[in-house]
Amino acid sequence: MKHAITSSRWEIIGNRNLDSNHISFPLFFKQDMFTKEFTIYDSRTSLEISAGYDECKSLERAAVWEPEHIEDRLKDFFEGNSKKFLKTLFSMPNSA
Repeated sequence: MKHAITSSRWEIIGNRNLDSNHISFPLFFKQDMFTKEFTIYDSRTSLEISAGYDECKSLERAAVWEPEHIEDRLKDFFEGNSKKFLKTLFSMPNSA
């Protein structure tokens, strides 16, 4: 989703490709809202790999970020505050 960038909320002053040395894989996990099954998204291959709770519990949940959420997350990071948005993004045990 590119809404945060294309919303005209921020002035775009340039862009750069990410240095692959600064990217860790996998980047995040997904959890099906109906079956509660977990998958890990591998951005190198654009594949979702079936996974268990233990494999996902330390990863961040996939999410769509509105511009305000990104601003709050950056503000929290630079102020050293607790990561309030991240608390909602970690997995819950696979239970019905």
